[in-house]
Amino acid sequence: VVTLAEESDSEGRPLAAVALARALANRDRTVVLVDLHADGANELAMGEAPTLVGFADLLAGEASFAQALFRDRRSRTHFIPAGSRAVNPAMLAGERLSTLLTALDHTYDHVVIDCPDDTIARMAIGADAALVASEFASTDPRTVRAVARIARASDAHIFYLLVEPDRRAPERAEAA
Repeated sequence: VVTLAEESDSEGRPLAAVALARALANRDRTVVLVDLHADGANELAMGEAPTLVGFADLLAGEASFAQALFRDRRSRTHFIPAGSRAVNPAMLAGERLSTLLTALDHTYDHVVIDCPDDTIARMAIGADAALVASEFASTDPRTVRAVARIARASDAHIFYLLVEPDRRAPERAEAA
């Protein structure tokens, strides 16, 4: 489970989940990244358009894994985008979520879930590890709240990653 400290001042959210999934895949592990963010940032980073069939469609029973599973263009990582609608906590209630996550867990060495704040309580259950990516210090209240949300929902080992926001001038950041 990868989450961000709330109230980030960055223009775009850090793609810690993509970097983590790629690093695990580079260690000869099978990895799937499940993206629950509606912004499409992970899909764009992995070389796909942000309007793909995905996890919301799987949850609704409107798509199969074959339709919702894609391959990163820069690594062996597979990914499942958020889907045609935003994933919200109400969608995560019920047995279907457990069935989908169990199937992924049996198929892949690592299942990386990139989730927004409102889905942490449901998605952190059963997680072995969680990563809080934050541009704020570990003692900052925003980071502390993100860690506490995971700790309330799970016994996962929680890791903290300090993310340096891109402070370059806009024209230089676009060229990068």
